[in-house]
Amino acid sequence: MMRWILLLCAFFAGSVHAQQIRVRSGAHEDFVRLVLIVPPGTKWTTEPEANSLRLYLEEHNDGFDISRVFDRIDRTFVSRVTANDHSLTVEFSCECEANVFSEGLNMIVLDVQAVSKKLIAELPNPNPFLFGQNPLRFNNGRQSQNPNFSQEQRPNLTGSSEVLQNP
Repeated sequence: MMRWILLLCAFFAGSVHAQQIRVRSGAHEDFVRLVLIVPPGTKWTTEPEANSLRLYLEEHNDGFDISRVFDRIDRTFVSRVTANDHSLTVEFSCECEANVFSEGLNMIVLDVQAVSKKLIAELPNPNPFLFGQNPLRFNNGRQSQNPNFSQEQRPNLTGSSEVLQNP
């Protein structure tokens, strides 16, 4: 009987302990997608850097499993992915743009694609981190979460894994 109790305690202690977040990848015709499955309610921010993007997860200190990122994608859009305990850095292989958004209750999706040269030429002040209709919003060089967007108006490169409701 004592063995069963010890076995149950070991099982539950292991399931409570946080784990690394696995980074999954997929190749599409003209972009690459990285997906992170996170606990519901996880808040995140991004910080664009020279030819890369860093994704920070608040209250996450257990790192990321990036061991299989390049199993399903080549290096056309993403040259390297590195991680530490609380952030993930995606380095671009080309002049790329990134779109990061929450999907469902527990997914963070990062799409990387080449910047259209025609689109850049038409912009008054070209920014490789613009994607979609919403420009990036920064606070002291670091982008922060904006909870005022509905799910149809997903913010670019910022968010939370919570489902956003229309008012």
